[in-house]
Amino acid sequence: MTLGYALVTLGAVFMYTAIKNMSLLDIVQGRTGPGQPADISPELQAGIGTGAKTNGGGGGGIDVSGGGGWGGSEKIAKALAKGMPHGSQKRSTRSTASGNVSDHWEGCKACYAIDIPASGTTGNRYADKILKRAGAGGYSGGALSKDVTFHGYRVQVLWQVADHYDHVHLGVRKLGYTP
Repeated sequence: MTLGYALVTLGAVFMYTAIKNMSLLDIVQGRTGPGQPADISPELQAGIGTGAKTNGGGGGGIDVSGGGGWGGSEKIAKALAKGMPHGSQKRSTRSTASGNVSDHWEGCKACYAIDIPASGTTGNRYADKILKRAGAGGYSGGALSKDVTFHGYRVQVLWQVADHYDHVHLGVRKLGYTP
């Protein structure tokens, strides 16, 4: 018996053992093992930890177990923006153009923001993915300024509004936190 044949045989034994312990429903729903949560789609797989994950309507596969920088908001923001380019994030500017405290501001200790460079249909697609991941339906076109509550955080998505034509803004702030 060659080493290659032995490895293939060993691999088949492991696969058989894993599959025989799974139900047909586990396999059809895309679960990776018995008792593992099924992600709605590969789009929703955040892959940023092994803690509690959402499953089902919105945020499927996103680790919401807590922890992480900036009061946990960084982990949520990066999970919602997974697979998208990350532009500006934390910076020294305190206020937005409208005078509110920015989620980008370094002094906002339970806030995190990511500007996702995009234009046209790419920006539309990014806005749609973020909203779906946060369980807020999706993007239907036009000016978007939306706040959504997601597992103890306010998620803000801005696109096609003043100063947000060349990037999608994703801001996350822990609920109840006042900078």
